[in-house]
Amino acid sequence: VLQDPTRKIRAYLHGDVPDVLTSLLKRAKTEGGTVRLALYELGDDELCDAIIAAKDVVEVILSNSGRDDQTKAWDAGNAPYRKRLHDAGVVVTDRLFNNNHIGHNKFAVYRDGQGKPQAVMTGSTNWTSTGICGQSNNAFIRDDPDMAEVFDAYWQRMKADVFPPPASESAAGHVVQTQGVPFRKENHMPNPLDG
Repeated sequence: VLQDPTRKIRAYLHGDVPDVLTSLLKRAKTEGGTVRLALYELGDDELCDAIIAAKDVVEVILSNSGRDDQTKAWDAGNAPYRKRLHDAGVVVTDRLFNNNHIGHNKFAVYRDGQGKPQAVMTGSTNWTSTGICGQSNNAFIRDDPDMAEVFDAYWQRMKADVFPPPASESAAGHVVQTQGVPFRKENHMPNPLDG
């Protein structure tokens, strides 16, 4: 029921959360901007469709979902949605740890037509049916160029962080599938918005 966009119970449970999550995608298509999206989990058809509909204005960093309890394969939750994004021509950076490390990001940066960061969407909500319907999560948008610039710089560092991929999307990762040392060090800077 949570996965079926036509069900009233789904609409009741998710309220305006899908609209908040996808609003910067819509804004980019309307205003001629772009969106940089970073996700830990993607597991909802409606949200995946929204990304695909915005494929000309969005670039996604998609981490791996956890290990399936039955099959022991990694990324079983994200895999079908990852494939849909790739098959649709969405620009996707696969960030696959496939070990006990996770890329737990859930944010989007809206950049105007000149590429300047203008707004951020963030919060605790995973882009999954259970994330939007079955958990007590939050999502918000802040129109704040300074904050957007901080998130945008982080997104760029994350995209540039290179480590060896696992043997396959569902294979276990190894100790080398971790955030790089330069990336970790750059994230230890004081809050640039203070003072």
